[in-house]
Amino acid sequence: INPSFADLTLLGMAFMEMPQQKHVCGQPGVLCGIAEVEERRSFGRTSWEQHMVVLQPSGCLLIYKYYLLGVGTGSPEVGRIVHLNALYKTCMQMKRRKLEVELIADKKQKVVTRLRFAGELVPIWGAKMFLYKTSLPGLMHAPHDAGAPLAWTTDTKERELEREAKEKGHK
Repeated sequence: INPSFADLTLLGMAFMEMPQQKHVCGQPGVLCGIAEVEERRSFGRTSWEQHMVVLQPSGCLLIYKYYLLGVGTGSPEVGRIVHLNALYKTCMQMKRRKLEVELIADKKQKVVTRLRFAGELVPIWGAKMFLYKTSLPGLMHAPHDAGAPLAWTTDTKERELEREAKEKGHK
């Protein structure tokens, strides 16, 4: 029996109301699947539980708290939302059909969550998460016309002239 959303907020857990799983998974470009999510317990213990995970085209990762495998959505529909673009670092390790993902929030290496994926869709999960992290605006190069010839910088032109002068002087 799952506690109500009000009970979860009283316990101080960081869950929020989530959109309906059927609606979110029906959208185009969305990747849905089951992942093991590390849950922190008392006295520093952790355990791994299966959760429904949804990766939206915007780079938003929805982690649903309750999902009954083979049955459908749990009640209430609560969970966490992680924006991949806002993370400091994402560590991924893939071995055959297993993918482990560690989402790090800031420079202090505070881990937001750890995920484990298994199955045939592991390469797709890894590729999509990698693409969201590498498509940040700070990593993009300046736009240019692909058909235009490359322009030489002043530094390169000066080096070219120096080389030509040396070659003429030695001949």
